[in-house]
Amino acid sequence: MVSCIICHKQNSKKLLNKNGYGLVKCKNDGHIYVENPPVGKQLTDIYSLEYFEGSAAVGYRHNVFTASAKQLSRSERRVQKLKRFFQSGRVLDVGSGPGFFVKAASRYFEANGCDISQAAADFAKKNLQVDIWVGDFVDYPDAKNSLECITMFSQLEHTIHPEENLKKAAKLLVPEGLLIISLPNINGLPRYVQGRFWRGFSIPEHLHFFNRKNLEIVLNNAGFLLLKHKYSENNFFRDTNYFYAKKLSL
Repeated sequence: MVSCIICHKQNSKKLLNKNGYGLVKCKNDGHIYVENPPVGKQLTDIYSLEYFEGSAAVGYRHNVFTASAKQLSRSERRVQKLKRFFQSGRVLDVGSGPGFFVKAASRYFEANGCDISQAAADFAKKNLQVDIWVGDFVDYPDAKNSLECITMFSQLEHTIHPEENLKKAAKLLVPEGLLIISLPNINGLPRYVQGRFWRGFSIPEHLHFFNRKNLEIVLNNAGFLLLKHKYSENNFFRDTNYFYAKKLSL
């Protein structure tokens, strides 16, 4: 059993069991996480070709590879929001999957991506002419203070150690650099209505669930300031929340 990444204690209550994994909630800070997460090859094997084709037990419900136009359009909308913050610089999309956001962002920025899925990287290379670095983000080989922006769209909840991912992001970003995160809305109406069948509880691909309060703690510990920004899309009725943070100048 793993400890809560916020309080570092094992003071939790069981919420549910699903697909052989236990989901618990920390009594100290409300952080919800999988207590027996997959590791190593067991984790990377989740993100197979079938995961993206919609035929795996967890993952996309449709074949994302055949929906390129829709995914690129969605990515373009995200890029336009990003352009409200800055007009030039280096952008890294962490958990880039098949590379749609990297492709869209490359029209305006020097954009790169990284992901643990070789299948996704192969698709990006063949169909979008986008090179995705394959591996764990904490091992990403870039220089300190070299990026203006890092995006983590639906990525942080997939990681074994979210706090290490955020510390890595802080290392790579320039002072005042921007971090954009999207996460399943654990406190949203869909979760309360659907209960254990809520699509956010796609376990074991989703391992951590944050609300704004405990996410802010993890961000602060990693060297970020969570912004109260008008472009955030935090809404009780939505399945996904967006958070904007900047790297603190130390």
